[in-house]
Amino acid sequence: MLLALTGPASANDFFEARIRPLFAARCQSCHGAKVKMAGVALDSAEGFAAAKPRLMAAVTHTGKVKMPPGGKLGEGEIAALEQWMREGAVWPASAVPAAAKTGRHWAFQPVEPGRLPSIDAYIDVRLAANKLTAAGRATPLELLRRLTFDLTGLPPTPEEIAGFLADTSAGAYSRLVDRLLASPRYGERWGRHWLDVARFADSTGMDEDHLYPHSWRYRDYVVRAFNEDLPFDRFIKDQIAGDLYPERGTAGIVATGFLALGPKPLAQQDRIKMIYAHISVLSRACESPGCSSASISIGV
Repeated sequence: MLLALTGPASANDFFEARIRPLFAARCQSCHGAKVKMAGVALDSAEGFAAAKPRLMAAVTHTGKVKMPPGGKLGEGEIAALEQWMREGAVWPASAVPAAAKTGRHWAFQPVEPGRLPSIDAYIDVRLAANKLTAAGRATPLELLRRLTFDLTGLPPTPEEIAGFLADTSAGAYSRLVDRLLASPRYGERWGRHWLDVARFADSTGMDEDHLYPHSWRYRDYVVRAFNEDLPFDRFIKDQIAGDLYPERGTAGIVATGFLALGPKPLAQQDRIKMIYAHISVLSRACESPGCSSASISIGV
């Protein structure tokens, strides 16, 4: 026989882990069940048996035909094929991995709650690898400062410091977190990161620097969204198509400023781009909130 159709679990596992994925990724788009170029199919044991005499010469580029056409296989891939061929070219009779049949494959194991080490354990490993030691435990004042800067971008006030240091009851830290998350400063601090993503600016910049006099409307929408804990899917829908959701009202319309804000050259070769670029400039004369739906919808 040209190849063995069955074999020990280790041989079958090697095929499923190294050979079948290789054929699927690099060969079967041209030599598979749907397309059989040159009459060669590498999706079955029978198809491989017919191609076996020419396979290694083709993939090592030592024969007249060189495969795959997109570029030679990597050294590791060729080595895996050579090993597989040398050990009998075991091709399991079923497409289901042998490990799966016996229930040993991880995908067929029941889901059980795992016991993971604390995050500190992972940090300790990296510290040790870099010959570093962890800093000591933060004092209450250090903890207050770090958390306040992180969530609001501002230092704690003297009154906040005194209040936190005096609160030795259980849950003091949790209450601090809740207070900072409820602060309007939280949205201002973290909303700015999204504004960077949205390339927020008060003017067009580029070749002609025209102001967006109402760009603050979009900015305020983003800040409110963070402070109100707006669900992320709603946040994205508002900005992509808020004008199509009547229940969102003006907030949804203003949110679509995401689509038009940011630097843009007004001297465009493309006519459509030029029209879109000039809409914001034409609407800049609008100074009252309701004077133009265009001025609101693009956040200017």
